[in-house]
Amino acid sequence: LRYLENEKNGKSPRKLHADETVRAEGAIDGLIQKVGHYAVEKKSVSVAAVKEDLQVGADEAEKVIGQLAKIGVLDRADESGNYRVIMEREAFDRRISRYQELSSRMRQIAAAKNTSLLDITITKKLISQENERAVKTRVPGMYGQNEGYIWIDKADIMEIHNGKTLLTYLDKNKEYKIYSADNRVIRTIKGEELYSGHYDRVEAVVRQRYKAAKPQPAKAVERTRRR
Repeated sequence: LRYLENEKNGKSPRKLHADETVRAEGAIDGLIQKVGHYAVEKKSVSVAAVKEDLQVGADEAEKVIGQLAKIGVLDRADESGNYRVIMEREAFDRRISRYQELSSRMRQIAAAKNTSLLDITITKKLISQENERAVKTRVPGMYGQNEGYIWIDKADIMEIHNGKTLLTYLDKNKEYKIYSADNRVIRTIKGEELYSGHYDRVEAVVRQRYKAAKPQPAKAVERTRRR
């Protein structure tokens, strides 16, 4: 989960040590649960409401709502930037428990390897093959003559959206093997490039909708005085 790579005021943040990253991202997981409970109670949620009612900064609110949407707790935002909750409290508690298990595993791996993990979602329609320990999924955008697949460990996968979608992650610094349909390795690609070129960031969509829904300040009208 990438909650610690933000830049403020055009300056890069201080690089955190692995143990600091684990603590910080653990705190974010707690915030996701808190905002989730708030959203379930209210039946809908927005960045503005989270900022005001829970005293959460805009950046954190955007990321948390993006993650809740990603794991299937929230529907898509309406034109006003409101997200409808699509599960009851009991179902949410089960979902957040499984999410925290996966998130904890991601933090442990990131700390052990001193790397960054990038969470992604994959529709099950892209799965072409699976065995006891892994699934083979086509990479979005790789089709036709450029068709390519990656294998993902099942231990690193969480099912969301009633089993229609998979939540998993990519290692930013890992060289991923891209396979053909008949399982030949055709090339390798770094995790960061694979992510930026083929997987969308849900939080970016949240940010765009929030900015679009924010009331724009009235422009000052300059008046010229007649002489």
